[in-house]
Amino acid sequence: MRLSPLTRFATILGLLALLALPSFTLAAPPEAPGFETLSAGPLRFHYRSADAGIALALTEQGPRALATIAERTGVSSPRVIDVVLTPTFSEFSAAQPGTPPSWAAGTAYWERGEVYLRTRMPHHGADPIDKVFVHELVHVVLGREFGDREIPRWLNEGAAKLFAGELSPQDHATLVQAALGGGLLPLDEITHRWPRSPGRAHLAYAQSVDFVAFLADQREGALPDLIAHLSSGVDVDSALEQATGSRLSALEDAWRGRMTFWHALMPVIGGSGVTWGFAALVFFAAAWRRRRAFHSKVAEMERREEVVRLRNEVQAQLAALRTPILATGWSQQSTPLPRGYGQTVVFVEPSDSEDSNSD
Repeated sequence: MRLSPLTRFATILGLLALLALPSFTLAAPPEAPGFETLSAGPLRFHYRSADAGIALALTEQGPRALATIAERTGVSSPRVIDVVLTPTFSEFSAAQPGTPPSWAAGTAYWERGEVYLRTRMPHHGADPIDKVFVHELVHVVLGREFGDREIPRWLNEGAAKLFAGELSPQDHATLVQAALGGGLLPLDEITHRWPRSPGRAHLAYAQSVDFVAFLADQREGALPDLIAHLSSGVDVDSALEQATGSRLSALEDAWRGRMTFWHALMPVIGGSGVTWGFAALVFFAAAWRRRRAFHSKVAEMERREEVVRLRNEVQAQLAALRTPILATGWSQQSTPLPRGYGQTVVFVEPSDSEDSNSD
């Protein structure tokens, strides 16, 4: 059968379109020499022998983590998720379809059901790999549930950090100081986009995890219901109203309003949930020290002024003792004389002075 020129042209365009697709849509998990594989439920771990211990530990943690995520979000993930462990950044970057930033410890591609973890971080302070692992699993699970629908950024990042337990004292301090200083980001600003500056991005992460925890505490099943409504195409305000009874603006006002000193302190006293109370204590202790130092400085200045006043008073009394007659209320008057003569000094009693003035 002979194809018409139009059909041949359409076929060629289709082939070119397939070739133009990003390579990650056709790629598979690494099968390069040196990689081994372990499976645990729907999870498949690909690793080099140097990371066998980490892989084994994650195979024990992974199924439990997926069960917890399913329980708290209402979303299960029975399909296979490939987890690729790489020891160096060069392998970490080369193994995955995208280009990760140099500071990244993990990435997730929900469309492919793949998680990439960097097992050897050169800097200090990175989250343990088990937390990064759970964080990326949440992204895959939510991404599969939402598909092509947009996930609110504060929900996606907040849920990932909350379930991974990634909040640090620095995160707590960032949130507390922003709340008390009036620097919190409006939630509608981090619904569709994410701040570019590191400081604002850090604050956005801290706000997101605390707000997601706040939503989960509104009533039982609030978070799974919210995810179900959003993933079915309901807008953010309507989904929140159906899940919690309130829209985003009202929930945000309530969330901001609870950020008082006592709210920050409660997790330390009793606490479950997002425990940023320790940072609040540190922050308030620092503020108390600054206030105390200020009042001490004021008191020191007042003490010095009092010392100066007393010194002047004593000096005046000593001067009066050196001239006794002046201490009794007498005034001193002098009469200038022609050149060559001395000056005549006369001491005048107050009564005499007043009489003479009256005359």
